Amino acid sequence: MAASTNADSVSADQAIRRQRTHTYPIQVWYFLVWVIFLVAVLRLASRFHSKYARGRRSGNTNSEANGSSPSLSPHLRHIPLAIVNTYRIIVVRWAVQINIGTSYTLNVAEVAVTLAYIIAIFTWTLINTTNLEGQRFDPRYWCNRAGPIAASQFPLITALASKNNIISLFTGVGYDKLNYLHRMAARVVFVLLWTHAAGKFTLNGVAPEFWSTTWLPMGITAVIALSLLVLVSLRPIRAKSYELFFWLHAALVLRSPSSWGLLSYAPVQTNFAVMMGFSFQTYVWPSFVIWGFDRLIRLLRVLIFTLSPPLADQQPNPESHHQDTRSSIMATPELELVSPDIIRLTVPRPRHFHWSPGQNIFLTIPKLTRLLPEAHPFTIATVECNLGDPESNSTEDESVEKSTDNLDSNLNLVFFINVRSGFTKRLADQTSVDAKNINMKVFVDGPYGSPPDLRVFDSCVLLAGGTGVSYTLPLFLNLVEEVRKGTSSCRNLVFVWSIRDIRHITLISPTITKVLRTAPPTLEIDIRIHVTQHDSGSIPSQRSRSTFFSENHEISTSSHQRDPEKVVISELSDKQASSMLDLSAVSLISGRPNIPDILKEEADAVRGGRMGVSVCGSNSMIHSTRSALGMNVSGPAAVMKGGASVSLFVEVFGYA
Repeated sequence: MAASTNADSVSADQAIRRQRTHTYPIQVWYFLVWVIFLVAVLRLASRFHSKYARGRRSGNTNSEANGSSPSLSPHLRHIPLAIVNTYRIIVVRWAVQINIGTSYTLNVAEVAVTLAYIIAIFTWTLINTTNLEGQRFDPRYWCNRAGPIAASQFPLITALASKNNIISLFTGVGYDKLNYLHRMAARVVFVLLWTHAAGKFTLNGVAPEFWSTTWLPMGITAVIALSLLVLVSLRPIRAKSYELFFWLHAALVLRSPSSWGLLSYAPVQTNFAVMMGFSFQTYVWPSFVIWGFDRLIRLLRVLIFTLSPPLADQQPNPESHHQDTRSSIMATPELELVSPDIIRLTVPRPRHFHWSPGQNIFLTIPKLTRLLPEAHPFTIATVECNLGDPESNSTEDESVEKSTDNLDSNLNLVFFINVRSGFTKRLADQTSVDAKNINMKVFVDGPYGSPPDLRVFDSCVLLAGGTGVSYTLPLFLNLVEEVRKGTSSCRNLVFVWSIRDIRHITLISPTITKVLRTAPPTLEIDIRIHVTQHDSGSIPSQRSRSTFFSENHEISTSSHQRDPEKVVISELSDKQASSMLDLSAVSLISGRPNIPDILKEEADAVRGGRMGVSVCGSNSMIHSTRSALGMNVSGPAAVMKGGASVSLFVEVFGYA
């Protein structure tokens, strides 16, 4: 009788474990879908508020926006805005820095999402694990449940790594920002799988029947593959050898879920799946579907841009006089080594290619790849409209006849590339050949990213370091154009760029000169270029800039003395830079920018309006910007007295 009762208890325990093993992974997904839905609703509300605010501010100009002093007494109408700004400061700008071999920076939002995900996953793993005999945390409960819950997260991890995914579509969060969640979820699953493995070995030990099963080697292979994947995904390894990480990542990813999927076909595992009411295949194959869909979309996009001719039926080089009617990948790109560490790459824009300022694309250049083609992300430094053209909304065919300049023309895609190792080093080596006629195909995939809409702000501050200007420059150009068209309420625009080499000025000088000379008078523009090189003390005053460039011409062109054509090009660049620096709106400053002082000054000048700040640069620049926009500048006390409402947009510098 006792044996029968014990058998019934074991059978009942088994039935409960089976039911929870089947339903708990589904419940985890209910929770995740609810969170995504909530973020999507908040995004819609934010977009509605932005459109409402833009319409209200463009139709009415209240006393605060017109320069009246901030009110000295709190107003109830400022309470909602004070709450919003406090939320922004705490959630987005407060950050935690972790130094473990390299520097990691996580804001409160990222920390909160990470903790919430960990708590959710392990709550569903460890909850209700007391068996019918009263034993708490019975390994048979949490061990058998940990594996299915881990497997159920493979579709999420795959979607978070995809460039084209439904999460970005609903939430508006770009793939680059979702990539942090991808790594975080993968590492949580890594811990969960080792929890599952530890439980299995605790229960079975060295039992021969356990080690002789068919599914065990596959499970061990999957866990080891994921462990190696987590190891090579650590930032120091990614940053030092990104291409090695890329190929190991691809190989290990395919190995890990494949092993889990094959578990369903193992003879012993088939009985296990029937007994437990679960098959790993349920969650593994959707991962391949998500991955395949993303690759299909990217392939179709590349094919469309490849087969369509360039928007301009001429070479991107204005000096070239012959026509080129080939497809965009066959049109000759243009390379220019601006300095030993900066390349300017110009690619003819494919017809039907459209993008928003601040977006990026993936470039594939088969000639520069060692194995299979590699896609590398770069931000487009150009804007789609013709700058300074009152009819900038003209058709593509009409625009072909209007402009020939590379950077301020919508006929080309221009990229500022920082030379490091690997792909960018091989690209820089091409400039030693004939940079104006490089015979290589370029494949374009994109655009990607969710850049901010700065039209709603009364004042905008754009901060960039080095090649981060490829992100802030299009925002600057587009905002000037929006003010010209009357679709932006911005009245003050500050552009701050920190560079190491003064030659980098030639990246933007022609475009800035053209834009400033045609900028609307209602927009006050302040451009500050900070040169941080060791000999930056030789940077001249405002009155002697032209002399500086002419006197230093031999230094800047000494490496090209044997090539007369390159000397002419360098002279042209010097003249353009000198012309830009002669404008009253442009300041050339020695040393690093004092970001706290700049932001404090601009926030005080807004006087009750809205200020948008966009930053793209080094970790130190981003950290300084976040710290500067704290409680003193845009906290509840300042906002309640009529101070500025500040929004911060951060673009992470680099891909690794």
